[in-house]
Amino acid sequence: MKKTAVLFILIALIFSACAPASAEPTITEAMATQPTEVPTTAATQPEILDYETYFSSLDPVEPVDDGYGNLVLSNAPINDVPEEFAVEAAGEESRLTRQTDEGQEVLFTDPYGVLNEVQYHNRCLFFLAGIDAETNGIYRLYLPEGKVDVLVEDIPVGSGEDGYRFSYFKVVSNCELTWVCAYPALEAHGAEYWNQPVLQDGQTPHEMFHGLYPQVESYEDLLENKTAAWQYAQTLCGVLRERTGRYTEELYYRNTMTEETRSCFSDAVYSSQMPIVYPDGTARPEEERKNGDFWWLDSYYTGENHGE
Repeated sequence: MKKTAVLFILIALIFSACAPASAEPTITEAMATQPTEVPTTAATQPEILDYETYFSSLDPVEPVDDGYGNLVLSNAPINDVPEEFAVEAAGEESRLTRQTDEGQEVLFTDPYGVLNEVQYHNRCLFFLAGIDAETNGIYRLYLPEGKVDVLVEDIPVGSGEDGYRFSYFKVVSNCELTWVCAYPALEAHGAEYWNQPVLQDGQTPHEMFHGLYPQVESYEDLLENKTAAWQYAQTLCGVLRERTGRYTEELYYRNTMTEETRSCFSDAVYSSQMPIVYPDGTARPEEERKNGDFWWLDSYYTGENHGE
């Protein structure tokens, strides 16, 4: 009987030795067995900086590629204005308001009734408003503290002495913006040049546009045709440049950190290659076109190769 028991024990030991070893747990299985750490605090919102800290460095608007390798400023700050902000007219004044859970809050009042062109960038509102009866300015409101700054304060109401008038502005960063003053070529010279042979082939604008649009018999007919009027305005850019040396746009850039303002000239020609002419009359070199809308970064202004 004892021999039989010993025999069974030996057989069991042999089978135990021959059995495959247990597989090691995989990395995934091992991770699954570890306790999961649950965050003890909820995700926090980005820190709201005080005025001095936030405006001590640049917080730029992200540029976009126009598809031709040029950097351009998008209209995102205009399109992204939160819905709670609105511009309202109040008698002869206009005001900027915000709708809150407690009701309507008035953020800024413009007694000259100019307030418009509101843009938003990272807790800042930028807008055009009156400075006095003859001058407008571009303002910046830092929402966390309600502080308002005038970034540009010398924009004439209507046309200035040189005939240019404010057209639009774009936010570049929390401390930078660019704006355009345009010369109303069609309004100023459209009728004057209508029957003059000012085109390159000796044609008059009347002859050219009547050939393109037979229904356009007079300058008044042209104004009724929006497409033809736009084309004539574009044509006048070249005519004015050749006959008077005038460009139809003045472009400006301002940096409130450095208190620097830069300028150049251009034409209201809608193409992928915006023409730029520097203040000294030289045209933008081909190699600088990569800067696109960011013309103030050209070496003419930064000092790189300037004067060579």
